[in-house]
This record gives sequence, C-alpha cells and structure tokens, in this order.
Amino acid sequence: LQRGTTDMLATYLRARVADLTATTRDAIPGIVTRALHGKNRARDQLDEMVGLVGLTESQAKTVATYRQGLEASDTLPLQRSRLVLQRAAVLMSQRATTIADSELQAAVNVGAQHEVASAVAAGVTGASDLRRYWVVQRAAVPPVCQYCAAIPALNRGGVALDEPFVAANGVVSVMAPPLHPHCRCVLDFR
Repeated sequence: LQRGTTDMLATYLRARVADLTATTRDAIPGIVTRALHGKNRARDQLDEMVGLVGLTESQAKTVATYRQGLEASDTLPLQRSRLVLQRAAVLMSQRATTIADSELQAAVNVGAQHEVASAVAAGVTGASDLRRYWVVQRAAVPPVCQYCAAIPALNRGGVALDEPFVAANGVVSVMAPPLHPHCRCVLDFR
C-alpha cells in the first residue's frame, strides 16, 4: 500500500468504530494495517482486538441476565463466577471478531478506492473511463442481507468514482462497503 493510502485508512478507521475509548479507536487502524501488509495473521489480529474491546451495553445486559439466572439456580458461587467470566469472554471475542472483520473489509474497499483515485490523479487513467460497482458476495456467511442484495440493481450502470451508491435501507447513499457488520460486499472498478 502507498503511504497516502495507509494514512487515509487510519483516519477512516478511527472514525468508523463506535462505543470504544479513544485509545482503543486509535489502536484499530494499526492492527488492520499490519494485517493488510501481511505482518500479522488473522488470528493475531483477532487476539489484539479481544485485548482491546469490552462488552457493548447489550452484551453487558446479557451477562447480567445470565448471572441472575445462575444466582437463581443451585450453582455454587465460585462456579457461577467462572461461568459468568466465560460468557463475558465469549461475547467479547464475538465483538472483537465483528470489529476485525468489518474494519478489514472497510479497509480493503476504501483502500482500493484510494488507489484508483491515486491512479486517476497521476494521469494513469481518466476518471470518466471508470465506474465503481457494488459486488455482493453471494457465498457469504451469514447470508446476504436484503439491503446489500438490492444495491447492484439500484446502481446497474455503476457510479462515478466520487458518486455515492443508492441504497434501499433508508440510507440515501453510501460510498463503499461495508454497509453493516459482517458485510462481505466489495467494490469493483471497470
């Protein structure tokens, strides 16, 4: 990746992730950049994320409800504490996985767009020669959402490099995938 692309990705990723401390938000671009440069494996990236993120408010409520259920049972206090900590660890790992997957997907798409824009700025190709296309990865797990599935049809001829895609989910426009967590859509340039 070009230096300008790496800097742009760091700025973009810091602004994307919600419900995190500033320190955590600042650490995420470095983790994603190292993954993009092949300097750490996906598992290493996930381990770094788990060490940074906490529970969302919803996940904390889930853990509290779980604890209440255990307190109402005949579970011993030490066992109850261990089970609650295990449940919280599973939820933190799930959140870290979601953040890592989504941010890596965003970095790939925004980075590709920045590289194409750099080629246009350098005169390698003309902006009028290129269109951006939203590509839905049909084999994605979880299945493709209805909003992403509609975007290619709503933007059949693609869009200009600086033009947003029309989306059907109430979001008037979106510049690039991912549209939501676990989104596997990508940009194509033709």
